[in-house]
Amino acid sequence: MSKNNIFSLAILASSVPLLADTNMVPTSTTSIQKPASPVVAPMPARVEKIVVFSMQHVLGESDEGKESVKTLMSQQQEWEKKLKIRENDIKNKANALQAKMKTAKQEALERDNEELEKLNREYKNMATEANTSLQKAQNKTLMELQKKVRAAVKDLAPKNNWDIVIPEEIGVLHANTIYKIDNEIINYMNAEYKKSKMPQAKPAVSIPATSTK
Repeated sequence: MSKNNIFSLAILASSVPLLADTNMVPTSTTSIQKPASPVVAPMPARVEKIVVFSMQHVLGESDEGKESVKTLMSQQQEWEKKLKIRENDIKNKANALQAKMKTAKQEALERDNEELEKLNREYKNMATEANTSLQKAQNKTLMELQKKVRAAVKDLAPKNNWDIVIPEEIGVLHANTIYKIDNEIINYMNAEYKKSKMPQAKPAVSIPATSTK
């Protein structure tokens, strides 16, 4: 029976006098309302944990960073010594040439002057080589240290529930100290550096068993 027929029968029944029949089921035109779905409170949005650190501070205060600075300074001092020796050679040659100006022949003066120019060129070439060598060493050291900082952050982040880690050098104007993780990174790097400096255990030498007769 269709829905329209059901409602038609209900209207018709309301216009007919009720019969004293206890088996007759009264028909109502009121539709049954479905119970309302329970209201679920929205879950609070998860707050991301953002932390910052100073790359310069970490590299400058970590044990490996300090050792790297010492190594670079030592290389610079070695170049400075070499350049100082060459600089003294030039000064001595220039003084000698100046002393000969009045007594030496023109040919000898020209020869000494050419030698002095050669020393100057060698000095400039050495200075350029020194700058290039030191710059390469510095860049290589910096890249290696930054790589270790990234490794430290990668390992520490999930353990400390850090969602976003930002180096201050990219433009962080201010951050409360509770969001700074410099010490955590420095301590991690120091521990790893200490382990790398520990002597490696030598593999045990297996001694072939001797047969007994």
